[in-house]
Amino acid sequence: MIRFEQVGKRYANGHVGLHELSFRVRRGEFLFVTGHSGAGKSTLLRLLLAMERPTTGKLLLAGQDLATISNAQIPFLRRQIGVVFQNHQLLFDRTVFNNIALPLQILGLSKAEIVKRVDSALERVALSDKTDLYPGDLSTGQQQRVGIARAIVHRPALLLADEPTKEKKNPKEIGGSGELAESGKKKTA
Repeated sequence: MIRFEQVGKRYANGHVGLHELSFRVRRGEFLFVTGHSGAGKSTLLRLLLAMERPTTGKLLLAGQDLATISNAQIPFLRRQIGVVFQNHQLLFDRTVFNNIALPLQILGLSKAEIVKRVDSALERVALSDKTDLYPGDLSTGQQQRVGIARAIVHRPALLLADEPTKEKKNPKEIGGSGELAESGKKKTA
């Protein structure tokens, strides 16, 4: 699924984001990347999303070399990835339902399929009763769960989460790593 082979990332200002990183993640496996601020965790995510290219080494995602992927292929690659952002990236002028439905609308799914998948995703993150609310009406933890629902609703092959337990005192609280683990065990919404 993911393979880093001696991947390095050096920025124009000389800062080294990653140095000769090698690892492999197989389908169905979980990988938690930890480290101090500046250790390269965000660089790793940006590389996986093809927001940046490695300076050295080889980065394969589902057999595709991300160092050589064309700009035209990037949107198709990203459709295979669900991302839970650290700051949730919710649209505050849209309801919870419409925030979660957005990736499905972009994919052109039918209204009936969108309703079915969004309802299922909301149920999985225990927010079925919040569908008509706006993100500003929710707690931070509930906003995070909306972000998780949006990340899984289109049934991605890969789920990435940027510090999903950062605001949790207990990482096993719903919305944290426990919720993400459940997303990986079950067929996504």
